[in-house]
Amino acid sequence: PGDSLHFRAFQSTLVGCGGPDSLEARFFRALAATRRFELGATSLSLVAEDGSRLLFVVAAGPPRP
Repeated sequence: PGDSLHFRAFQSTLVGCGGPDSLEARFFRALAATRRFELGATSLSLVAEDGSRLLFVVAAGPPRP
């Protein structure tokens, strides 16, 4: 409800596995910790209970004709 967001299960290939502190492992831990989101005009923030964030930004493209 509202701005809450919970990810439950993840699947991935073994190709990106690099250990417990790999970028992939840290990304999945951050997704699992997500509790809410904030949506901006060009960004999406996934916010954890402790306030840490994953920030996704859409790059501006060329103007449309």
